[in-house]
Amino acid sequence: MVQQEQNHMLGLGRNPEEMPNPESECGVVFWAEGEHACDGTRRRATTERMAARVQSWWNETAFPRPLVSEDSETNVGDGGWTVATNWIASIVLVFLATVLLFSNLGYPLLEPDEARNAQLGLNVYQSGEWLTLELQGEPYLKKPPLQAWMTAASFYVLGPSQFASRLPCAMASLLTVLMMLALGGKLFGFRTGFVGACLLLLCGGFSVVGRYVTMDAALTCFATAMFFCSLLGVRDYRRSHRVQWFWMVLAGVACGLGLMTKGPVIVVLVLPPILLLGWLERQTYYRAWSFWLYPGVVAFGIAAPWFIATSIVNPDFVSCFFWKHNVVRFSNAFDHQAPWWFYAPVLLLLMYPTCLLFPSLAKLMVASQSDKRIRGDQFGAVTLYAIWILGFFSLSDSKLPAYILPALPAICLLLGKMLTISVFAESQSVQVGRWLRTTPMRVALSTSAMLAVAACVLTVAFSMEPQSFLAIVGVYLITAVGVVAWQLIGRPQSNAAWISAALLGYFFVAVSTTQLLPRVAASRSVFAAISNLIQRPEHVDSPVVFVGRPP
Repeated sequence: MVQQEQNHMLGLGRNPEEMPNPESECGVVFWAEGEHACDGTRRRATTERMAARVQSWWNETAFPRPLVSEDSETNVGDGGWTVATNWIASIVLVFLATVLLFSNLGYPLLEPDEARNAQLGLNVYQSGEWLTLELQGEPYLKKPPLQAWMTAASFYVLGPSQFASRLPCAMASLLTVLMMLALGGKLFGFRTGFVGACLLLLCGGFSVVGRYVTMDAALTCFATAMFFCSLLGVRDYRRSHRVQWFWMVLAGVACGLGLMTKGPVIVVLVLPPILLLGWLERQTYYRAWSFWLYPGVVAFGIAAPWFIATSIVNPDFVSCFFWKHNVVRFSNAFDHQAPWWFYAPVLLLLMYPTCLLFPSLAKLMVASQSDKRIRGDQFGAVTLYAIWILGFFSLSDSKLPAYILPALPAICLLLGKMLTISVFAESQSVQVGRWLRTTPMRVALSTSAMLAVAACVLTVAFSMEPQSFLAIVGVYLITAVGVVAWQLIGRPQSNAAWISAALLGYFFVAVSTTQLLPRVAASRSVFAAISNLIQRPEHVDSPVVFVGRPP
């Protein structure tokens, strides 16, 4: 009897003619709300099931966890070297990086970006005004000041020069290489960190942009540090349910410096993949107060004083910097527009000749489950970070090749792990196809052809001495022939073939960076053109007029 009364109140078991008026009887309103509540419950259940499937695919199919715990610095498939070998490898890497990044930094500044950014630092050096950057007598509110500050500090130590203006960028790039060795080594093992750092040096775009007077080299350095330190900070959360405060504080330092370099883009590049990783791996470290407090307080303490002071002194700063040059520039670019696929060929160019390893990396991504487990515990995290950066900038309307530079260290670390477990391991338990076995020969042939073209350009277009041309091409071709011969006699996987190919790639990048690029810069330099004009007797007392862009 009670049940019948309840059904009657809810309008259940009654004819449509007997249904109460919704506007006059609240019982049907309750009944309708119950239907909506059921729909909401079903939608939530469907969403939860889809989320569970995505998480299962990530943890069981795409990036399964290793069978052996990776709490130590030596990972599965990455047999440790001796301490002496580690030190020797580190010294060799630092030497090669120093030679590549610091050689011939005194060539003319490239127009217009290098000249503009160097001028910002020169204005700070000459005026002593450190709070607000100035360009042509007007406040420059497009970028934060850290790059200009570092340039000005370099001028204070060495005096104004092209070398001094490029020195901070080269030092930031060197620090990125060292972080690949140290922090990448803690994530995947020392050998993987070393190989990944070597592969980063073999990316022609990294050596070019890494010596270029823009904010991209410093942003790459700080973003890499923030991401690696964040991973180290939450790596043991699954077991201990604690965030490692030391690494999170370092992540906060990197975040604060990144904010002072190029603004909030560093947070957009690093934080989303870290949060998404926690959700995919069913870890809840993002709910811990320490995950937010340690890096947040440090980053705020570093960056907030300048942003607040500048907003007070320059009321237009917020609308110009945050709105126009971040939000509007991303969603509806007013310059540097390019199609969505722009970064596909750019990535190949920036990472040549390292990009010759991409087919093997793609094969490793879809390898067998046993091979996937050997890739390492953090392989999925680094992959997610690299894909996020490439996808984020591809969605942006404003595109420049240097924007995706922060993705290069992560991709090189993945390639380093691939080579470690498939080529340089004591027992090569992972097979990623024939392409990898012939990569040394491929590097030798392609870089030989590219260098021959570059040397011809140097000789014909930029008046390089024929003796230098013959010496460069001759030495390079002799070495390349040796690598190819080594491949043909049946030793495609020998360490000697890989080391020779790496040296060939390094030589190609060094020649392109320290010989070809300086001559291109000199041909475009307004300063060099003016210097050549006033050296002529008929133009000694003539006025010089500079007109627009291009100069």
